[in-house]
Amino acid sequence: MRKLIKCVILVGALLIGLFAPMTSQASSKDYTSFSATPIFGGLPLQKGKEYFAIRAKPNHEYQLPILLKNYGAYPMKVRLTLNNATTTPTGNISYDDPKALVNRRSAVSKQVVGKLKKEVTLQPSSNQVVRYHLKTNTKIVGTELAGITATGIDPAENNKQVNSLASYVIGVSLSEQDALKLDRLKISKIESGNYNCSNAFKVTISNNYPQLIQHAKMRVKIFHGGRLYQSKEYPDINVAPNTPLACVIPHKNLQTGKYRMDVNIQSGQQKVRLHQTFTPLKLSNQARSHEPLMIAVLMTVEIWIIFWICRMIYHKKKNKKN
Repeated sequence: MRKLIKCVILVGALLIGLFAPMTSQASSKDYTSFSATPIFGGLPLQKGKEYFAIRAKPNHEYQLPILLKNYGAYPMKVRLTLNNATTTPTGNISYDDPKALVNRRSAVSKQVVGKLKKEVTLQPSSNQVVRYHLKTNTKIVGTELAGITATGIDPAENNKQVNSLASYVIGVSLSEQDALKLDRLKISKIESGNYNCSNAFKVTISNNYPQLIQHAKMRVKIFHGGRLYQSKEYPDINVAPNTPLACVIPHKNLQTGKYRMDVNIQSGQQKVRLHQTFTPLKLSNQARSHEPLMIAVLMTVEIWIIFWICRMIYHKKKNKKN
């Protein structure tokens, strides 16, 4: 029996080590001392912008130079990637999705001549200029937005396991005009469900127009039975062109019947009011989360695996003695 207990402990330790998250030691080399800076000279930029905010003309070509500098004492790679912009649920703009708007003909990525990904190696205390070449379409409407992310990489790392130690993001916009058209915004969907482990409404506001909304204010009010049921303010939201904005508004004590949602958005001098009535699905007041159940199931499976392995080893040794 003692041998069986020792066997259980040994196999358990091996399994824990096998399934434990793997960690890697940080490199002692300093690869964070690099910079990526846009060079604006000669470009028709919008006033006051600190990125490639180009007042674009149809059927024109533009060069976007980026100065890369390595201040460190070791060689390093810098990987540059251009992705179209998307809008996050928190009202921010992201350039992390390589599949964003890839089928849209007027997207910035579709107007790039050459590769969207570039990679260079910088020697210690050196610099290099990398250029993106754009050729605009025959027609430009509104604004198209993308971002170039420059990431520092340890040359010793495998490309499949990139060690991203530092990064810069440089925006790229092609604009025919600056005017917003907030009246193009629409409430496309209102849902009720469990979001982030709490019961909430989720409202999706469509922006099916090439307009870039920056630093706007939004207030959402929900009414039930003629009374204010819930409200939430967003003091600073940003919406990328041709992408939706999804907001989550927690609620309690959801009752049956019709609700009305009012959404007020202001950007500069422009204002728009959106409203829609809806009937939500009633949920339990207690937030549901399946994560604890999954953890319990996995732990039970692991215990049974340990038990059966140890049982087989024990009987095998016992049979040998006999």
